[in-house]
Amino acid sequence: LAGALAPLRLVANAIWPEIVAQLVAGRPGLFATGVPASFHANYTAAMHFGDSVEALCADGAELAQLRAHTASGELLRRWNLPLYFQLRHNEVVEAFEAALAAPAPMQL
Repeated sequence: LAGALAPLRLVANAIWPEIVAQLVAGRPGLFATGVPASFHANYTAAMHFGDSVEALCADGAELAQLRAHTASGELLRRWNLPLYFQLRHNEVVEAFEAALAAPAPMQL
């Protein structure tokens, strides 16, 4: 009978989906790209937290199940990385153009 029972996979099937649901519902500003520095800090913290949750998996099969879970996909889709990179790109371009427009220092 014990061999017929599927593993429980508590982290992947119970804990992780609930964590993601609470993050999505309770922290909508978490995914906002309006302030790129805050977005980066939030994204980095969330990815580190996800790594910590992955470390709780009992084995490789549970880890694979957690990574393939719809909650994982939902969490990753919430991060608008293309917009974030566009904002950062614009910051670099603006700084570069400002540096080019600045008068050259006078040489003595």
